[in-house]
Amino acid sequence: LIYEEEPFGNNEHRLYKLNDGMTWGCMGPRWGGMDMVWIDPADEQCFESILSVLRRGNFDVVLEAIGKEFDLDGLMVTGIGPIFLSYFEHDSEYKQVHADLREAKGSFYNVVVPLYIPEGGASLYVGDDDGDRVLPIQMRYDHGIVLGGGTFHGTAECDYREQRDVRLSVAIYLADVTEENIEDIAGDNTSLWPTEGDIDWFWSQRGRVWRYDDRSVSLKTDRGRGPLYVEDERADCWDKKDLCMSDPTGFRLECAETCEVYLQDKKYYETLGKMIANDRNVMEDFGDQVNHDVYEWDHPPFTLDYLAKDKEPNFLLPNISNVGELYPLHYRDTGRRLKNDEAFGIALPPELLQEFQTYIDKNGMLDHARHLIYEEEP
Repeated sequence: LIYEEEPFGNNEHRLYKLNDGMTWGCMGPRWGGMDMVWIDPADEQCFESILSVLRRGNFDVVLEAIGKEFDLDGLMVTGIGPIFLSYFEHDSEYKQVHADLREAKGSFYNVVVPLYIPEGGASLYVGDDDGDRVLPIQMRYDHGIVLGGGTFHGTAECDYREQRDVRLSVAIYLADVTEENIEDIAGDNTSLWPTEGDIDWFWSQRGRVWRYDDRSVSLKTDRGRGPLYVEDERADCWDKKDLCMSDPTGFRLECAETCEVYLQDKKYYETLGKMIANDRNVMEDFGDQVNHDVYEWDHPPFTLDYLAKDKEPNFLLPNISNVGELYPLHYRDTGRRLKNDEAFGIALPPELLQEFQTYIDKNGMLDHARHLIYEEEP
């Protein structure tokens, strides 16, 4: 990510290698009044490296909570996307408020995890299904926000330019893939990878990290995806291999084998095996942190100790939560729950933030984000 080039165009995609040698895809701002950049793994090896962060970070606790709360059959991770920005101006039309995948409501979830919160804080708009109310919720370390496929949400106003800083969070997308919904889920086009409409890859991942009928399935016991056939679609891929980086939306997708967008099974399982072996010592220290309770709160339990209004002015959020505990979002002024049964906060395992911060320190993601915005040396 050494940006000595023209600024990002709206929705423009570029590929970069970070300090750890992994290839990432970056997409520029979607509209004016902000400088948000979406970052996603650009290939299967990069995806598995960040999936390894979830494994070391005890994300199994989160998978168990979501799988049970929403009565799912299984879960896969469809994508993991860091997002950074230095400012977001107020939009009187709130065009940034959206739902990720309404057609997959009940089977698609987004867990938003803050990785770096600058001085001044960070918040995310969350609101009712009917648009009656949309208010910002304050983001805090070791707590995530769970959004269903139909949950309205969007980035809230911020400006860190005076202190020359950026905000960094990550969106972790999960899905309970079935024959009925796979086309909708695989059809998402917000990132370069996995390739839009690649039903074979999504099917090879179904139920990979959590299953209701087999609790031995987890990130901790991960065996990887199922077999996947990978081939190039054109005959000149090897001769023009340099286009793998410079033509991310054309040549790279047509030459999936040569560009290693997806790995051949032999190399995939060898690569995954080495990653899991490196993770194993960390995973053995977790113990059983899974919260086995399922909460059904139509009204907030007023016996709880909530965050003070100056820390969270719009929503009732518990001051202390058990790791893996999901808590429905209720408006502070009325006590009413959001008109959305898939909007929750969740207490995250502290290992998750530690592992993500170690990962971004190693690959230089936050430093390069500052360089992109402020042209500082990473």
